[in-house]
Amino acid sequence: MITSNKVRIISLILILFIAIISVMAYLIYQAKTKETFNGFYNEKVLDDFSLKDSSGNDVSLSEYKGKLVLLNFGYTSCPDICPTTLGNLRSIYTKLDNNQDEVQVVFISVDPDRDNPEKLEEYVKFFNNDFIGLTGNEEQLKEVSDIFNIFYFKEGIDTDKDYLMSHPTSIYLIDREGKLILKYPHNTKQDFVVDDLKRLL
Repeated sequence: MITSNKVRIISLILILFIAIISVMAYLIYQAKTKETFNGFYNEKVLDDFSLKDSSGNDVSLSEYKGKLVLLNFGYTSCPDICPTTLGNLRSIYTKLDNNQDEVQVVFISVDPDRDNPEKLEEYVKFFNNDFIGLTGNEEQLKEVSDIFNIFYFKEGIDTDKDYLMSHPTSIYLIDREGKLILKYPHNTKQDFVVDDLKRLL
């Protein structure tokens, strides 16, 4: 004769079994319906934002809808990370061949005190004439940092003009609808990024 305790145990086992099957089915479904990318998949709908370009014009993220956007944060006085990253982006961009017009590289300076429009333009155009440099005042940059959930700050301040900036070093890939989908840590292999871009183009 089956006791009430045994019935409860059997019911719990069945519930657990169904839960496990459901999770496995969902994971299989996800694996079949989503491509495997080289970057860290980080899907997030981004709020629109507006910053100044190197000519002093207001530019919004929404203006690049229809293109893939490779976005990076930094500053022109950066001694190593930023030039290395932009050099890698230049190589990545070159490897896209005839698809370059479908991808926009955006460099956002988090050092508005030193990076005026002229300096920013000279810096980004050194790497590629198609690259866009953006910055803004502290309030605007705070808004953008909140959207991307990133932090930046001055460090080693000796004078108003002699300091370093701590900033995120990743490259962010935004899809054609303005949605963040992938993040690449610093020094990710260029071909990994190119491969992901070609899957999305």
